[in-house]
Amino acid sequence: MSKKCFDDYTKATGQIVDDVKKEELLQKVRSTKEKLRIEGKDFETNVGDKNALQDKLDKDYRLKTKNEVDNAIRRLSTETQLKTRFEELDAIAEKISQSDKKLTKQRAYQRAFIGMIYNTNDTTDIPLESIENSLFKNSLGEFLAKSTKQIGEDPINFIQNQKNFDDMLTEFFTFFRNPNNVNSVTKNINAYKMAKEFFDAKYKLFERRKQSGDNNILLDQNLKVRWSQAKIGKINKDEFVNEIAESLDQNVHGDLASRTEIANKIYDNYTQKSTPDWREQGDTNLKGIFDSNEATPLDAMPQDRVPSLTFKDGATFNAVSRKFSDVDSRVLLMNYFNETARELSLVQFFGADYRNGVRRFIDELEKNSKYENAFRTKGRLGEVDAVKRYLDRKVNPIIAETSKLASGFTTLRNFEAAAKLGSATITALMDSPVMIIAGKRLFGLPTSELLSSIFKFGKNGAPADTAEYARYMLEGVESYLGALQERFNVSDSLTNFGKAEGVSVRTAHAVFKFSGLNWWTEGRKAMAAGIYGKELGRLIKERVPFENLNPKFRTQLEKFGIRGKRKGGEAEWTKLLREQPLDEKGRLDPYAIREDTFEFAYGKSSVRQKVTSAMNDATDTMVMTPSQFDVDSAALFNDPLGVGGQVIKSMTQFKAHPISLFRKVYMRMYKEEGLKSTISTAAALSATLTFMGALVLQLKQYLAGKTPYKNNNEFYVQAIKQGGSLGIVSDLFMLAGGENILRAVFGGETKYQSSDRTASNILGPLFADFIKVSSVVTDVPVQGLKFLYDEDYNFQKLMRSSSKTILDLVPAQSLWYTKMLYRKYVHEYFAQLVDPKGYRKREKNLRKFARKTKDQNKYNNFIYESLPNILPNQR
Repeated sequence: MSKKCFDDYTKATGQIVDDVKKEELLQKVRSTKEKLRIEGKDFETNVGDKNALQDKLDKDYRLKTKNEVDNAIRRLSTETQLKTRFEELDAIAEKISQSDKKLTKQRAYQRAFIGMIYNTNDTTDIPLESIENSLFKNSLGEFLAKSTKQIGEDPINFIQNQKNFDDMLTEFFTFFRNPNNVNSVTKNINAYKMAKEFFDAKYKLFERRKQSGDNNILLDQNLKVRWSQAKIGKINKDEFVNEIAESLDQNVHGDLASRTEIANKIYDNYTQKSTPDWREQGDTNLKGIFDSNEATPLDAMPQDRVPSLTFKDGATFNAVSRKFSDVDSRVLLMNYFNETARELSLVQFFGADYRNGVRRFIDELEKNSKYENAFRTKGRLGEVDAVKRYLDRKVNPIIAETSKLASGFTTLRNFEAAAKLGSATITALMDSPVMIIAGKRLFGLPTSELLSSIFKFGKNGAPADTAEYARYMLEGVESYLGALQERFNVSDSLTNFGKAEGVSVRTAHAVFKFSGLNWWTEGRKAMAAGIYGKELGRLIKERVPFENLNPKFRTQLEKFGIRGKRKGGEAEWTKLLREQPLDEKGRLDPYAIREDTFEFAYGKSSVRQKVTSAMNDATDTMVMTPSQFDVDSAALFNDPLGVGGQVIKSMTQFKAHPISLFRKVYMRMYKEEGLKSTISTAAALSATLTFMGALVLQLKQYLAGKTPYKNNNEFYVQAIKQGGSLGIVSDLFMLAGGENILRAVFGGETKYQSSDRTASNILGPLFADFIKVSSVVTDVPVQGLKFLYDEDYNFQKLMRSSSKTILDLVPAQSLWYTKMLYRKYVHEYFAQLVDPKGYRKREKNLRKFARKTKDQNKYNNFIYESLPNILPNQR
C-alpha cells in the first residue's frame, strides 16, 4: 500500500495510522487478496459497475453494520425487558407490604423476587417458572394434537417404528433446506405430515424469538445430538471424524474438508474439555447453503449464530445418535420443546440478550440501595440464594446435566422409590378429599362436579373423553413423558446422564406403572383439569362479567395476570369473552386462544400462557404436585448440585408432597381469606383425611396379609398419622414424638422408641437403608467368625435380620397386590430357613401383639393363612 492510501484512510476515518495500525491494514489487504484469488479474481476484476475490491469492501461493511444492528436490537430488547421486570418487582413488593404492614421492606422485596421467578403464594402475574411450563406444554401439546389429527394415531406410537422415525427425520431435514416443500421425499405420507407439523411448531417458536429481538436463522434450530463424552472417548479419532464427516449434509456444511474440520472440533472438545456442552457443538459457517441462487446471501445472515449440524437423512442421524449418545433420538425430538421452552422463557423474561440480562438483573438487585440489601443476604432460609442458583442453572443448564454427584444420588433415590412406593397407590386414595376441598374452597369450583369425580374412572384413570381432553392440553403431560420413560429410557427432565440413572428411572417408572400409581394420578389430574376447563368454559360461554365471577375463581385468574380491566389495551377476560375459545363440549380450548405478536411486547405474556398457567396451578393443587419452590424447600434451599443439597434432599425424600399440601392449601388460604377460613379448611381436611387414613390403614393391613386394627386408641393414632392432614406440620409433629402424645390424649399406653429408630426417621429412607446395608456388610463376616468358635452364638438371628434388610430393598417388593405373596413366600420363608428357632419365637410374640392391639388370636388374616405352603419345609 502506498503512502497515499494511508493518507486517504486517515482522512476518511480520522484515525492516525501508526506502525501497528499499518500492519493491521496490510494484513486485511493480504487476506482480501487471497480470498479474491480463490474466487478467481483480483483487485481490478469488474463486478457490475465496481471492481472486485470495492465490491468486497462494500459487502464487509454491510455485514459489519448488520451485525452491529442485530446486537443493538438484542441489547434494546433486554433493556426493555429489564425495565418491565424492575417495575413488576416494585409493584409486587408494594402489594405484599400493603397486605402485611408488619413486614419489612427488605423482606417484601425478597418475597416479591421469589414470586416473580417461582409460582408461590406471592405471585401476582405469570412467573418465569410458569412461563417455561406453559411454553413447553403449549408447544408440545399443540404439536402432538395436530400430528395426531393429521396421521390418525399417537405420534409417539408412530415413531416407535424405526423406519417411520427415520423417514420422519428425513422429511424434516428436507423442510429445513426447503420450507416450501410439498412432496414427500420418502413416499411415507404420514412421516411427511408429522415432519411438517414438527417443522411448523419449530418455525412458530423461531418466529417468537425473532419477535423478541433474537435475530437467528432457522437452521440454528435444528435437532442436536446429545453427545456422550464417555462413548466418544472410547473411539479412535480418525474413525469418529470420518464417520461424522460422511454423515453431514454437504448441501449445508460444504465439501469434505469443511465437514472434516467440524468433526475434528467436536472430537477435540469432547476429549480435551472436562464438561463440553452438546448445545455448542456444530458449524456456524454453513457454507453449502449459500451455493444456490435461492439461498439467503451470506451478508444477510446474523453473525453470532448458534452452532448446528444437519445430517444427510434421518437414518444417518439416528445411527450417529445411537452410536455416540446415551439418549434415544426420539427423546431428542421431544427434548427440543423442553430446551426451546427454557431458552424462550428466558428471552421472554429477560430479553434477547438474556445471559447478560440475568447478570445485570442480579447485579442491580444486589447493588441498588433502594432494596435495602435484600439481595445481598441469603434470605431467612437461603431462599433468595436458591432462586439465584435456579436462574444460573437455567442460563447454564450444562452445569446440572454434568453433575455426577447429583446423578449418583438421583439414581439411589430412584431405586429407593422403586422399593418403597409399590403401595403408594393405596395411599393416593387420600387425594380425593384434598381435590374436593381445595377445588371448592380455593377455586370455587362446583361441588357437584368435584364430588362426582370420586366415582368417575376409565381405562386411563378417567373417563375416555376427560382423559383425552387432558392429554390434548398436555395437562396429562406425564402421560407422554411416561410413555417416553417406558419405551425410550428417559427421566422426567427428558434427559439422563448414564446407564445407571437410566436403569433406575426405568425401574421406578415400571413400579409406578404396574402399581397403578400412574393410572390413578393421571386420572385424577385429568378429572381436575376437566372440571376446571368445563367451569371456565361455562363462564366464557355465558359471557359472565369479570366482577361477577366467584371471588375465589377470580382470585385464581388474577394471580396469573388475567384481569377484567386493563390500562392501554383489551383486558385478558374481555379477549376470552370475545374470542370464545371453546371446544365442541363447551370446555376451554387453550389452542383456540389467539396469540398476537403485540402480546409479547416489553416482556409480557400472552393470554394463552396466562390461562394455561392458571389451569396448571389449579390442577397441581387439587392433585398435589410440588412446584419448584416446594422442591427447593424440601432441600432446605441448599444447592442441589452440592453435597449438602443432595444429602438434605435424600433426608427429606417423599416430603415434597406434604410441604406442597401445607403451602398450597393452608398458607394460601390464610393469605387470601385469613385465619377463620384456614381453621375451617383445616377442620374439614382433618376430618376427611383422618377418615380416609383409617380406611387406607386397614386396607394396607389386609393387603399385607395381617389382621386389621380393632377400634381402639392405637387405631385412631395410626389413622391420624396416615391421614397427615396438616402436611409437613403433621410429619414434623410425628417425628417429634407426636404418636405418644396422641396415645396419651386418647388414653392409651405410650410406646418406647429406640434412639436408632428415631435417628433412622430423621435421616430418611436412603441413609437409613445405607446404615442397615453397611451393618450387614460389616457384621455378617465378623459374627460368622464368632459363630465358628461359639456354637451357642445366635448367628441365625443376625442372618434373619440381614435377609430382611436385603429383601426390603428389592424393587417392586412392596407392590400392593403382590405384597402378601412376597411376604409369605419370600420374607417369611427366608426367615424360617435361616433362623427356625427365632422364627417360631417371633410368631408367638406376634400372636400376643395381635391379641393386645387388634383383639385377634392371629396376627395374620384368613387370606394369608389360607395360602398353601408350596415351598420345601415351609410352615
